[in-house]
Amino acid sequence: MSFELDLDGAHWRFSLRVYEQPGVADACLLLQDRHKIDVNVLLVALIHAAIAGPPSILTIAAMDRTASEWRSQVVWPLRKVRRSLKLVDKLQDHPVQLAVRQKVATAELAAEQVEQAMLAQLLPAPTRRLPKADDLACTLETVISFYAGQAELALDAEQAVATILDAALRA
Repeated sequence: MSFELDLDGAHWRFSLRVYEQPGVADACLLLQDRHKIDVNVLLVALIHAAIAGPPSILTIAAMDRTASEWRSQVVWPLRKVRRSLKLVDKLQDHPVQLAVRQKVATAELAAEQVEQAMLAQLLPAPTRRLPKADDLACTLETVISFYAGQAELALDAEQAVATILDAALRA
């Protein structure tokens, strides 16, 4: 089975523009680690909102199903290895440990890029040029509802969402 993946498409460039803005990396990590939100699904859902309006909860569910196997078999194990390398006391801050950790981080980022390319195949054709704040906010709410259910978000998560929303509007 062979198919094309657009690794460097608009979805990836948008994600990089959002992620590089101040506070966004920490906000994404908080949502990922504390609330189990797939940040790649979140970012691709935001590009969906920007180009064609907010995705439905069914679209978010389809994105999650599309990413599920790759995320659990590739992205998460690479993340676990990268984080574990920080904890090896014997080699803490040793140049060899740092070099291995960098290589694993590079592989993890490449795996996330593949996940986003898989998700981008679900994006509709663009129908607009400028994202609307309400559509982006609605999309964030839908993704968070999908992963967190109807549970109330902690204040730190609400601040993380606001940081990501602001970055998406500027991306």
